[in-house]
Amino acid sequence: MPNDLSSVFDSTRLKVAIITPYYNTGAIFHETAASVFAQTWQDWEWVIINDGSNDAEAIHIIASYRKSDPRIKVIDQPNKGLPTARNVGVAASTAPLLFFLDSDDILAPTALEHLITLLAQFPSVGFATTWVQAFGARSFVWKHGFTSGNYFLFENTVTPLSIVRRTVFDTIGGFNELRIQGLEDYEFWIQCAAQGYWGIDVCEVLVFQRHKTPNQYVHYQWANRDDPTKLRAFQDEMRRTYPKLYREGVPHLHATGKSAHAYACERVGLWAFPLTRWLLTKKYQLTSSSFWHTLGPWWRRVKGALL
Repeated sequence: MPNDLSSVFDSTRLKVAIITPYYNTGAIFHETAASVFAQTWQDWEWVIINDGSNDAEAIHIIASYRKSDPRIKVIDQPNKGLPTARNVGVAASTAPLLFFLDSDDILAPTALEHLITLLAQFPSVGFATTWVQAFGARSFVWKHGFTSGNYFLFENTVTPLSIVRRTVFDTIGGFNELRIQGLEDYEFWIQCAAQGYWGIDVCEVLVFQRHKTPNQYVHYQWANRDDPTKLRAFQDEMRRTYPKLYREGVPHLHATGKSAHAYACERVGLWAFPLTRWLLTKKYQLTSSSFWHTLGPWWRRVKGALL
């Protein structure tokens, strides 16, 4: 990452629109806001979509931001869900770059700077994300994203907390507003891949994603994501809708650092999609089990000693 950003942006200054749906978030939103104000990249506009909040405290908190900064715009609408809220936010913004930030998540101070610089360096890249630190009810580091390649077609390895070129977003037509039970972001990335757009990762933790207990998610339910049967049905629907993508794999970008050979190897799994998905499911079940949590550290030490 260059130390002098002026060398990257001599000809143009890239502004970013931060798009944040807000529904009864409450006091923790102050933490999200503080992380936005602390960004080293300050050329932003922030569109917050109050998606029908009905909690008095949450309404009072969002009201305090309406005139707090001229770069902030708060839009009120009846509750319509995340896909519609995000689309409304994009329509109300003007910046050439879009960053999707949920109302309870937190950005590292250099998150926008790193992501914008990356897109400036690689014009062929349509979008970018970073590694993610989960916190709250669960704690782990998610080191997967667009560089997961074709594995992405078997599991959504990308969080919605990503930056997207407006031209790409407009070409795709935004998020599917009918996909209100989750996976609208997964479908968006699949649509992008099917039209030849793909992304890159910043291999650094720059986003902190809050995880809550199930009883804290009383307002939003994601059956498509949480129900394995519905997830498989969704993947089968995508496979029928975009057969070429599932034959040839996601677009190959030199900026990802992967070789053409690596992409070719990844295509092998697509030829036997149901079998590959079954094997990946079993792998996930194993690595998530208490058995693996006991055996895993020991196995990693043995492997490290052998290698």
